[in-house]
Amino acid sequence: MSTCLRGEVDHGWHFPRENELEQMLRLRIVLRETNIGQFYECAQSASDPQGPEYGKYLKPADRSGPQADLKQRYDKVAAIFQAATRVVPVRDSAQGSPYSPLLYVDGTEAYFDQFFEGTTLKRFLGDVSGGSQINPWEWDGPLAALEPEIRSIHLARCGNPPEEDARTPRSFRAPIPPVRGGFISDPASSRRGSDGRFEVTGKEARLEDGVTPQMIREYYDFPQGCDGKDQTIAIMTIGSGGFRDELWADLRTFWQAAGVNEPDLKFAPVGPQSGDPESSPLNRLEASMGPAWIGALVPAAKIVVYELASDLPDPWLAAVEMAVSDPRAPNILCMTWTLPEDTYYRQFGRGSIALALAKAAAFGITVIVGAGDWGVYDGRPGAVLKEDPIGKVARAAWPHATFPSSEDLVLSVGGTLVASLNPPTEIGWSGPLPPDPALAKELPFMSLATSGGFSERVPVPEWQRAVVVGIASQRSYSRGTNLPAVLPYGRGFPDVALMASGPALSLGNGDAIAAMGYRLVINGKWIGYAGGTSMAAPIWATVIAVANARRQEKGLAPLGFANPLIYYLGRTSPDTGENAVLRDITNGHSDIEFRVVSGQGRSDQHTLAGYQAKSQWDPITGLGVPHVRNLTDALLGYPANFQAKPAPNPAPTSAP
Repeated sequence: MSTCLRGEVDHGWHFPRENELEQMLRLRIVLRETNIGQFYECAQSASDPQGPEYGKYLKPADRSGPQADLKQRYDKVAAIFQAATRVVPVRDSAQGSPYSPLLYVDGTEAYFDQFFEGTTLKRFLGDVSGGSQINPWEWDGPLAALEPEIRSIHLARCGNPPEEDARTPRSFRAPIPPVRGGFISDPASSRRGSDGRFEVTGKEARLEDGVTPQMIREYYDFPQGCDGKDQTIAIMTIGSGGFRDELWADLRTFWQAAGVNEPDLKFAPVGPQSGDPESSPLNRLEASMGPAWIGALVPAAKIVVYELASDLPDPWLAAVEMAVSDPRAPNILCMTWTLPEDTYYRQFGRGSIALALAKAAAFGITVIVGAGDWGVYDGRPGAVLKEDPIGKVARAAWPHATFPSSEDLVLSVGGTLVASLNPPTEIGWSGPLPPDPALAKELPFMSLATSGGFSERVPVPEWQRAVVVGIASQRSYSRGTNLPAVLPYGRGFPDVALMASGPALSLGNGDAIAAMGYRLVINGKWIGYAGGTSMAAPIWATVIAVANARRQEKGLAPLGFANPLIYYLGRTSPDTGENAVLRDITNGHSDIEFRVVSGQGRSDQHTLAGYQAKSQWDPITGLGVPHVRNLTDALLGYPANFQAKPAPNPAPTSAP
């Protein structure tokens, strides 16, 4: 198997020059697949602990026929684009690796004109029509003949978009950068840090200095000796290909301080890679948090880092399809980047990502996502007011859901604020930004909070209905003083939660209140305030890895799509005291403060009321935070201890 380590990348194609990228277009092509109903059926039956098919996932051998079809379809499509700048399939680089149905084609507008009718491209690039999909009746020439082979084609521009201002919103044809879930920008610009190794015993560690892996193990009660053996965790990163050597050095420093052996970590480029990958501080931190903490908490697990370019259209679909076709066979995929639900579905629709997630569930992959750090706001990019250089303003100050937490086949992770380790004091997360002036300038926010709410596109799943909607009585969810309560109107998120932030502290010397969080190494320097749901989600990935490893020792199947079982446990198991499986968080809110446009057209400060925490499930912390030992103990007993569905009554037969 060919894997890319450290600085070695074998893409099989050349990097376009930067001026070429700015002038080029990119097609995201999804090929048709056969027997897709099998994926949806298996995703449902294999994740239903009450059913006889629970844990019976598809095997790679089950795809031999469909895989041959995908290879043939890919060859037909690639053949007509031989003169394109590049054609890049989403698949592992090792010879003989399976194909996914996803590929990208780069070329100029003049080149692509031959494949589409009339002024199709000009209309799309001029934002005359909504969305980015080019419909089959607009295909022309050799492309029109391939309609039986292609499910959908979407169009985007290559290269990074220009800065957005209030008068010129970003085109739907331009790349839409995902919004990261963590909450720190540039560690080099901050005024707080640490100079070295932390105490692995936790005896001398202080919460205000940033938590260490040992502190998290003890606080959430990870079982002793569970190191994630024989588990493979894939994690999606954006724009990380340009600083791999620096990332390796930081990870080694962190793991050495944590007292663990260097985990088995591989890098895997996914899709077209940029010639000059964006290496912003945001991307640096996001790329570091997941691998560092996964490796420290489950050092025996294998880690695969999926590297995606910052201008790749729909990186979530690429990451999920890569996990499904990856010969390394990850059983957990973690994604911490978000996008406004409305933005994603308007541009890409729901069909392809829903099918990809069904395939992941059918193959036993647990997909874990960060809910976001924007309260009930969706992280919609801010705009700059020319008349007010203080900072960006929010475009639309009302509640919206975030993607991919809005999808029903993911485990969405929200955030909490841990104010004290002893006695344990944990509430729903809403608090100040970390001590970073660059971040305050970049974002429209003055405070952050765990994202959560309800999808406007995805209905309430059946496995969530009893807890979120209610059985005996209708449940409702409060939002702020003098605001009406909300009745569930779609898929509720998050599902679970974990620490996203530590206490808010005054750092002295005139500094304002700032949030502390997790220890991390960035550019060789220690910081103590990494966090957000971008940290909570990878740690939940380690919880699932521990559960899978314990189940594997007992001959049980991995959890795969675990939500139906987790919600059952949340409804029937203790949520307080020493026997709690998921500890209920009943205090806190998800209010955020940000800059908006006033009625006079100037920047103004506004508080957007989030949800209030309450008993059982809520749109802040979901079902609560894990007591890992109790939770994995409980998961060992299922489905054997799950009340089986009653067998259907036999149909009456007539007497002879």
